[in-house]
Amino acid sequence: MTNKILNVSPSDAEAFHCKVVCLLQLQKFEDVLRQLSDNDRLGAGLAFERAYALYRLNRVEEALGALDEAGAGTARADNR
Repeated sequence: MTNKILNVSPSDAEAFHCKVVCLLQLQKFEDVLRQLSDNDRLGAGLAFERAYALYRLNRVEEALGALDEAGAGTARADNR
C-alpha cells in the first residue's frame, strides 16, 4: 500500500515512514538502510529507525554514531 501512495505522491513523508517501519517489522534491515540512503530528504527524521537497522545488522558502532548524530541535531534545534 505504501508503494502505491509513494508512486502517486513521492514526497509523502508519512507513507515513507510507514514503509520503513514495515521493512523493519519484516526484518529487511538492508532494505531499510537502502531506502533511507536513496531518500535523504524523506529519511532525514528517521535516525532511530536507521540506528535500529544498523544495530540489528550487528553494526553497533555505526548505530551508536547514528544516534549521536541524531542527538546532536536535536541539541542544535533546542538551542535555537
